[in-house]
Amino acid sequence: MFNNLLAEMARNKITKQELAVYLGVSEKTIRNYINGSTKISWLDTLRIKNNYFPSLSLEYLFESDAEAKTKEKLKN
Repeated sequence: MFNNLLAEMARNKITKQELAVYLGVSEKTIRNYINGSTKISWLDTLRIKNNYFPSLSLEYLFESDAEAKTKEKLKN
C-alpha cells in the first residue's frame, strides 16, 4: 500500500524490524501498516517521517496505491 515508504526504506537500508522497535510495535504490525490491513496512526506517521525521512513529505511517504493511480490518471 505504501510503496514510496517501502522504496525509501530500501534506499536507506531501514528494516521493518527497525521501525517496529522504534514505534514499540511488532514487525507484523509494521507489515500490516504498510500493506494497509491495519491503519497507522497519525502520530506514528509523523514519528517515522521526522526520525527517518525528515526531508520527505508525509504525502509522498504515505501515498496509497489508489492515490498514486488517481494522480497518474489525472496526468494523462
